Amino acid sequence: MPGLNRDLRSAWRFLASSPGWTAVAVVSLALGIGVNTVVFSIVEAVLLRPFPYRNPEEIVLMWGSRSLEGGSGFSVPDIESYRDQSTTLVAAAPYLTTTTMSPGDEPAVPVSRVGDNLFDVLGVRPLVGRGFEASDGGGLPLPGATGNVVILSYGFWQSRFGGDPDILGQALEINSAPYEIVGVMPRGFFFPEHNVEFWLNLPLSDQIRASRTLSAFRAVARLIPGTPIETAQAEIDVINRNLDTEFPRSANVPEALRETAAASGFGGFGGRVTGLFPVHETAVSNYGSVLWMLLGAVGLVLLIACANVANLLLARSVARQKELALRATLGAGRLALLRQLLVESLLLSSVAGVVALAIGLLGIRVVLGLGLIDIPRIESASMNWAVLAFAAGVAILTGLASGLVPAWRASRVNLTDSLKQGGQTSSQSGNRRLRDALVVVEVALALVLLVGAGLLTRSSIGLSRIEWGFDARDLSVVQIRGMTGSPTQRIQFAETVLERLKQVPQIRAASAGMSAPLVPSGVMSERVVADGNPVATAVTAPRIIATRDYFRALGVEVEGREFEETDDARGQRVAVLSRSLARELFPDSDPVGKTIHFATVKEGVQGSGRGGIVSLNGGAVINIQGILGGGSENINDYEVTGQTAHTVIGVAADLKMSDDPSEGPAGPTVYVDYRQLDLTAPTLPGNAPAGLADLLLGSRMNPGVLVVRSDGNTDLVVDAVKRTILDINPELSFVQAAPMEDLVSRALGGAGSNKLMLVLSLVFGALSLVLAAAGIYGVMSHGVSQRKYEIGVRLAIGAEPRDILMMVLKRGLLLGAVGLAIGLGAAWAGSRLLESMLFGITTTDPATFAGVALFLLLVAGAASFVPARRASTVDPLIATRSE
Repeated sequence: MPGLNRDLRSAWRFLASSPGWTAVAVVSLALGIGVNTVVFSIVEAVLLRPFPYRNPEEIVLMWGSRSLEGGSGFSVPDIESYRDQSTTLVAAAPYLTTTTMSPGDEPAVPVSRVGDNLFDVLGVRPLVGRGFEASDGGGLPLPGATGNVVILSYGFWQSRFGGDPDILGQALEINSAPYEIVGVMPRGFFFPEHNVEFWLNLPLSDQIRASRTLSAFRAVARLIPGTPIETAQAEIDVINRNLDTEFPRSANVPEALRETAAASGFGGFGGRVTGLFPVHETAVSNYGSVLWMLLGAVGLVLLIACANVANLLLARSVARQKELALRATLGAGRLALLRQLLVESLLLSSVAGVVALAIGLLGIRVVLGLGLIDIPRIESASMNWAVLAFAAGVAILTGLASGLVPAWRASRVNLTDSLKQGGQTSSQSGNRRLRDALVVVEVALALVLLVGAGLLTRSSIGLSRIEWGFDARDLSVVQIRGMTGSPTQRIQFAETVLERLKQVPQIRAASAGMSAPLVPSGVMSERVVADGNPVATAVTAPRIIATRDYFRALGVEVEGREFEETDDARGQRVAVLSRSLARELFPDSDPVGKTIHFATVKEGVQGSGRGGIVSLNGGAVINIQGILGGGSENINDYEVTGQTAHTVIGVAADLKMSDDPSEGPAGPTVYVDYRQLDLTAPTLPGNAPAGLADLLLGSRMNPGVLVVRSDGNTDLVVDAVKRTILDINPELSFVQAAPMEDLVSRALGGAGSNKLMLVLSLVFGALSLVLAAAGIYGVMSHGVSQRKYEIGVRLAIGAEPRDILMMVLKRGLLLGAVGLAIGLGAAWAGSRLLESMLFGITTTDPATFAGVALFLLLVAGAASFVPARRASTVDPLIATRSE
């Protein structure tokens, strides 16, 4: 210990003696440790921290699919069957997908309806008050439910009520109805989404408990401790087969259709499909791989920083060779010298670690403040004890990684070489080669990070240039959930809403429809035929119903005209075609004024269970034409009649309806005025399930998406639209309600992992570039100072300054080129990890690789130029005298 204390005092003196050198080394390490701390704080909060449930490893979510994409819901009797017949499940609870509701006069917030036993299944009790009881009302008009109650999230309790300890019993108005507050959940609790602000009870009537056809519920279950999820999944599969036999969902549905539905993961008409997924897997979804990649990227930044500091230590050791030789002469052994040098590097990294904590605190605030990503629990990222321990561990490892090799080489003192005057020792030559190798590594690692940043940047630029087909500025979208009633009632509701929205001063145009760009919803595909052409020339196209001003609200120009007030049920039937459909139907003429038909199945034709595709309610796409009686693939089964004739009044641009930017425009699409649709339910064959006709008619007549163009202030306009809707029908809720620019940003990754990956990779790439340039500059500058005598001799015997300049520049460019050669191979292999995040380019995009390599080579040249310029101006007389 006395020796260690002496080493610490000596290390302090060593660092204080060269404040400039110490500052450069500390900043290099602090940046590397700091960015690692920021990313680890996110990884710890999202992936490593235990979920806020009792024994979360025992909790599984039940999904109506074998994947987390799509899937149907469950009926309550099926959920109870899983619970009662399973030997691996302790309990199960139903819940509904998250919706939005308005608390008082405030904007709508995410809300979840859950079964009264859900909190028991999760093993979490309210922090204040009680949980739900079976008799609690949840705002649904069901028999047996008493007063409406609500349980608040901790965050909502704090922000809305200031953490009032007397909150129980107070009233909260939700969608214009009073609810009694009976509880507050603990800090950090979330379910099923991380941003749910409060929970409502899901009272279950006797009819719901008895109906196996109402498959609208999700479910969460708890496994018996120690049960592998694979065992539980196998048992649920057996229960499903038994339920399909005892309670078939559609007894007369053709087997081919059942197989199609099961294969697509849709259980609504086919056999039951249930997947069990760990709760953490469903919560973080695909963000886990992104966060681990980010942690790997900042690890590369830290390696570059370590290489930089190792270079600095090697350079400093050259200047200290005589000092170390003198210590050895006075009796210091190699182990003592090694310990002293390691103490110096560890002290250096410890100081850097303290600075890194400040960088980490600031970085966490910046990342969270930018709102780059919407991941469960990311808002809880903080500088907690786990993150502090990580930062401390990284600081220690960094000190060892950057100081061990320089200390080992410096402690191996050759007294003869170190104490003699003039010339270059063998130790100096070895240090030079090692420093060159470290620079090569820095350049290679920097290239890997810059290629990743370049690929993501080019992908982002490609996404930003997507032609959506509409003007997203000052446009808002509101998608309604829960619209019921007959088609006539739905039409009247939409008319009433649009009439009231005309009174809002900021609104310039408003329209309702079944679908809108970037808003997933169900559409019915039709076979469209140009008048006078055979049915064989029909083009299959989605039919979208809309009201007047639909295209004006979207900012889409129409060649001809769009729907007007006179295009009602009494007027001539009209249609607007997308540009691609117009080209296919009328390739050589102007389609405006022409007539199209919707081909229909001939009377008496029975379906085969195969054929076209129908998408219902924006959910899974399944083949149900066998049920409809028109599923035959024989085109002769179809005909056109006068009742299907529509006059083309306009041609509109192809709109990008999907919220997946990788998909192209919608392509051939036909738009019709919803007032002109047939309000009678379709006639189905006798083997169709009961209620299917009304379901299909309701899905065709659901103008549940409103598009509104305003004079700015889209957030205020969205709130005004929602208030208008709830004033007319307070029982409705919203799937989503947001400015269209938010939906576009979300589609481009603005609320997802791609944007976070892009921004942080650019930051990391810039850091690596600066550190690599600093490393090259340091090596070249030190090399010039060490070779000053040689350079002076060269100049004295006739070398031109230009020759000296090119000599130093060539060495710097050679180091950069070797690093690029190694880095290109590593980047080519590593870029494959980004494949799922790229749009419009490949992971081996030649332009990106060539551009980054050329840019990095130019940086290497620029970093070498200053030392090279200084070398070319050396005075030969002074240089030779100094030796």
